[in-house]
Amino acid sequence: MSGLALPAGWWIALWVMGALALLSAARFLPYRVLWNSPTAQHLFFAACLGLTLLWSVRAGITPGLGVHFLGVTALTLMVGWPLAIVATLVASGLNALFGLIEPSLVPFEFVLNGVVPVAVSHWVRLVLERLFPPHLFVYLLGCGFAGGVLAGLASRGATAAVLVLAAAYSGDRVAGELGVIMALTTLPEGVINGMIVTVMAVYRPEWVKEFDDSRYLG
Repeated sequence: MSGLALPAGWWIALWVMGALALLSAARFLPYRVLWNSPTAQHLFFAACLGLTLLWSVRAGITPGLGVHFLGVTALTLMVGWPLAIVATLVASGLNALFGLIEPSLVPFEFVLNGVVPVAVSHWVRLVLERLFPPHLFVYLLGCGFAGGVLAGLASRGATAAVLVLAAAYSGDRVAGELGVIMALTTLPEGVINGMIVTVMAVYRPEWVKEFDDSRYLG
C-alpha cells in the first residue's frame, strides 16, 4: 500500500489523533505490572509479534484500500486498551520497517486500523457489562465475536470516510472496493477474534486482562 494522496491537513489530523491516543494510553499503562511480571512482558511482546504477522498478510492494489484482518478485538481483551494502542503502533511501525507499507502511511494504518477498532472493542465490552448479566457466552459471543465484527466495520467505515472526505477517491470507487472487502472480511473477523478469546478465556483466563473469571465463571 503506497502512494496514497491525502491533503496535508489530513495527514496532520491523523498524526494528532494518533498522538492523542498514545498520550491517553500512557496515562493508564500498567507500568508496574510490566516491570515486575515477566509473564506480562512476554504476553505483550508476543501480542505485538502476532499482530505484526497478521497485518503483514494483506491484499489489494489500491493505496488505502488494502485489506488485512485486524485481530484488534482479541488483542484489546487480552492486554487492555492502553497496551493495545501501543501494540498497534508497534505493528504499524514494523510493517513499515519491513517494507510492507510506506513509512508515510504509519499514521493512516495506526489510527484507522488500530486506534478506531481498539476504541470500539473497549466500548462494546463496557456496554455489554452494563446491559447484560455476567454470563460467559455474553463475553465470548458479545465481546469476542460481535466486538470483532463491529470493530472491523468501524475501521473500514472510518477508512472510507477519510478517503472520500479527503477526495482521495470518488465515493463510488470507495464504496465498490471497500464494499467487497467488508463483505469478505466482516464475518471472518468476528470468527477469528471470537475463537482467540474463547480459547484464551477457557484455557488461559489469566492471559485475558479484561476477563474476570470470578465474574463469568463464578
